[in-house]
Order: sequence, then C-alpha cells, then structure tokens
Amino acid sequence: DDDLFPDIIVGNFAGGLSYYKGSTPPYFNIGIKTFPDIYTANNLSVYPNPCKDILQLSHPELNILHIAIVDIYGKFIMSTYTNKTIETVDISSLKPGMYFIKTTLENKQCINKKIIKNE
Repeated sequence: DDDLFPDIIVGNFAGGLSYYKGSTPPYFNIGIKTFPDIYTANNLSVYPNPCKDILQLSHPELNILHIAIVDIYGKFIMSTYTNKTIETVDISSLKPGMYFIKTTLENKQCINKKIIKNE
C-alpha cells in the first residue's frame, strides 16, 4: 500500500507466511537499511575495457563488497574483498583474452560483466 508505513512479510518454519501491516511512522528509524529498486547493473562502471593492467570498478551509490574474476571456462582466477564505491583491480598478471568479472554490491546484488585483457 502507499501509506508510507513499513510492512513486512515473514516466513515461518511450517512453510507459511505472516503479514504485518506497518503502524510505525516512517520518520522513526527501525534500523533496517533499504535500497531502492533503481540500483541496477547499468549503474556499475567497469573501465577501461579493454584493459592492459589496472581495471577500475565504481558504483555511484552502493559499496562494492566482493570482486571475482573467472576465465571463459569458468575457472576462478582471482578474488578480492572491499567495502568501497570505487575499487581498482590489477589484472596485469592475466594472459590476454576475455574474462568475466562478478561483483557483489552491498545490497547483495551480483553483477556479471565481460572484460577484455589486452597485451
């Protein structure tokens, strides 16, 4: 509904769902961080692409929590944990070719992008 009161649906052990209609005014902070639906994969920037050595990832609003790089066969190549909106990754040790970069944002959204490693 559009009354601006937070509503919640909770699953229980028996497999059912319970719905709780919000009655707490929205100006009261209940300690739950929410994320608007506007955060999409299009907001994550990966550049330069193609890249020779230093790859930069950035998101305008959300922190990047995890970055993993896999090759075209799905083999894990490298991984790093962070908690910043802008992060750099040194890919100079990778062989030239195509790779996939899997990024996890603080809203737990996983974004996969293709990158090209140049010589």
